[in-house]
Amino acid sequence: MKTSKASSFFDRSIKPENEFYIDNNLFIVERIYHSLDDLGWSKRDLARKVGVPEEEINGWLSGMHNLSLKQISKMEAVMDRRVLMVE
Repeated sequence: MKTSKASSFFDRSIKPENEFYIDNNLFIVERIYHSLDDLGWSKRDLARKVGVPEEEINGWLSGMHNLSLKQISKMEAVMDRRVLMVE
């Protein structure tokens, strides 16, 4: 019996590097949201301070965007908080 493309797609296991990427990305976004809560800021406030449209911040914090170190650093700088800890 032939399997459909959809079922074979869902039967695949996630590659370890993709699992790490997803976990890391969600961790970073969660840290940013916690910082925004602590500061009493909205995403609109963050966008204004970073100098990008709110829609761009929405994309960055969607959990699906591949955040660059430059984008993370911009957010850290305006929030005056570390999101990434590098040893």
